[in-house]
Amino acid sequence: MASGNGGNAKNFYEDEKNLMKLCDFLRSSEGPPVREAVEMDKRVYYIKDMSQKDKESIDKPKMPTLADLLKKLDSEDEEEKELSEEEAAEAMLQKLLEDVEETEDDEDFKSPNFELVSGILRWIVQRLDGTNPSYDKIESEDDRVQFLNAIASDVATMMNISLDRRNLYAADDRAVKELVKISSILDEALTLAEDEASTSSEEEIQPEEILAAAKRASLLVGEIAEISVRLSSVLNNAGKDGKQRNEALCFLKSASGMLGDSSRRDRHIDSRISLLIESTNAAVERLDKECKILISNQRGTEEKMRKKTIDLERTSKRLECLMNVRPAYMDEYEKLEDELQVEHEMYVVRLRNVDYLEGELSSFKQAAIRRRAKAERSMKRMQKKFREEELSILNGRDDFK
Repeated sequence: MASGNGGNAKNFYEDEKNLMKLCDFLRSSEGPPVREAVEMDKRVYYIKDMSQKDKESIDKPKMPTLADLLKKLDSEDEEEKELSEEEAAEAMLQKLLEDVEETEDDEDFKSPNFELVSGILRWIVQRLDGTNPSYDKIESEDDRVQFLNAIASDVATMMNISLDRRNLYAADDRAVKELVKISSILDEALTLAEDEASTSSEEEIQPEEILAAAKRASLLVGEIAEISVRLSSVLNNAGKDGKQRNEALCFLKSASGMLGDSSRRDRHIDSRISLLIESTNAAVERLDKECKILISNQRGTEEKMRKKTIDLERTSKRLECLMNVRPAYMDEYEKLEDELQVEHEMYVVRLRNVDYLEGELSSFKQAAIRRRAKAERSMKRMQKKFREEELSILNGRDDFK
């Protein structure tokens, strides 16, 4: 390789190594082999608006590409059938890495190769979530843009990774850097899972670890509940921002689809800015009217408060003057009050006398009733005695006869 392109070749070689790590992960996991994802289309290059110099460079004999190396490995599969699956995969990967190290001028990504990038992205998304629909249409530019938008949306949802659609659309060494973002996380996840499996089989679980795990699980449950509540509130408020979100997505789609049409983008931006300015001016006018109304209400309230304060002061002074002046009828009132006091004392004395006399009268009546009852009882005894004597006399005569 030329000395002037030494730095670029070194960076490209590092990207190729990262791509080999992606191949290692794809080979070690279950699912279709990498070569099936890479060779889904027989076309290897997709070059748009190539210059004559680029066409001549393509016609020249090139170093073996990644697809050629995979085909070469396919021809040697028959000799490796006697080995176990792990040994065969390790041997194939070792040969692939050796061939890549010998050919630093690998041109799989030096020229645009969208089919290879789309195959790797399709396989990764299907491995992450098998329920996602397949993306097969990549023939036209619109199909490729829709394909990259769908893939980037799925990756952002499942892995929280933002992919640069322009770099992926270029399908060159910049696309390798975007693929490395996903492959590095997948490789770390696989390595972490293997390490956890080995450590869990070697070490015994202690009760303290179980309690700590239970505490962490309870904390995670609380966090999940809190996040679910916030997510529910966000989803409830999502309808309010749907229109703005759709407009923003349409703008991004138009901007990404027509990068050269700056006049349309400028007109759209100007129209949006004009709408924002109009809405802001309307809000400012409304606030000015409200401020004027509040100022007029404040002045009226202050005037009412001033009048009420003056009336209160005047009434307080009048009350103080009236409290200091002696009325003309006060002398007559005091004279009548003295006379009323004398009459009241006389009334009390008479009331006491009447009460005493009534008590004496009632006691006299009760004594008379008792005397009458006593006389009646004595009269009855005397009558009874007389009858008995008469009866005895009569009985005595009868006996004499």
